[in-house]
Amino acid sequence: MSDGEEAHEEPIWPQWPHGNTAKHRQAVRKGWEYRRASDDGKVCKDCGDWKPASEYYPVRTKSGTYLMSRCKSCAKARNRAYWHTETGAQILKRQNTRHYAEHREEIKARMARTRARNKREHPREQS
Repeated sequence: MSDGEEAHEEPIWPQWPHGNTAKHRQAVRKGWEYRRASDDGKVCKDCGDWKPASEYYPVRTKSGTYLMSRCKSCAKARNRAYWHTETGAQILKRQNTRHYAEHREEIKARMARTRARNKREHPREQS
């Protein structure tokens, strides 16, 4: 190497388990940092960031446990957005109505206990 030349290292990309796949090409095109799942983490499907396994919710199935394709923060944002849609709100209302109908007495008893405890802990001042 002469004085005017700088050392230029090519980025080292680990081999994908299944060769040159569309996901690999997408990661290269978008400049995502790529690491294999065996590095105790993975790339989020939505944000494209590599995160450790602790940043993903586990999914348990009969055949085993695996990590969701979205990280916890992206999964929370996606769920929050869904429940604020008209369809999500209708489903949530239907579930809440059904739950209240099935557990009405338990809910009323819990609310009465809470009101009694609040009256004891925070009595109103007599004027």
